[in-house]
Amino acid sequence: NITSVDEFNTRFREAEAEVNRLNTQSEGMAKRIRALETALLHKHNLENYKPLFEKYSSIFFPARKERFEREHIRELDSYRLAVRYFKANPDKAGLSTKELISRKKKLQTEIAGSSDESKAISDRIRHFEQISYWLSQATAKKPLPHIRESEVPDRSPEKITPKKKRNEPSL
Repeated sequence: NITSVDEFNTRFREAEAEVNRLNTQSEGMAKRIRALETALLHKHNLENYKPLFEKYSSIFFPARKERFEREHIRELDSYRLAVRYFKANPDKAGLSTKELISRKKKLQTEIAGSSDESKAISDRIRHFEQISYWLSQATAKKPLPHIRESEVPDRSPEKITPKKKRNEPSL
């Protein structure tokens, strides 16, 4: 139970800090997932285009080699890019496709759990914001901002007209 405004403000700040921490953590996991997806793509290209690259490398005659390269430029470039990627990231070169996929799935489940926790805290923050608004209105002793004084109904006795009774005929 919250017993004072100071305690309320402290809990409000703690909840905001927790949401920020969870969001930062989720962003880091999302970056790691993107890195794993990139590694999976390059792993796929390396495995699938290696035989094609070996065939290209085995062609001796320059004219045939150039023609073969023109016909398969996209695949050869993808293979070369994958080779450069794994030279730059040797830690991912030794991982199998299954290992990369399992790491990705693990991160996705962690993000989902973090997202659920963040949503619960965000709901609590929304309640804190509403309470904070009403506290500020109660302590400020001002009219509510969404009600203008010109819109406040005049309740003086001469302005109030009596209600008609049901069975009473109108004049």
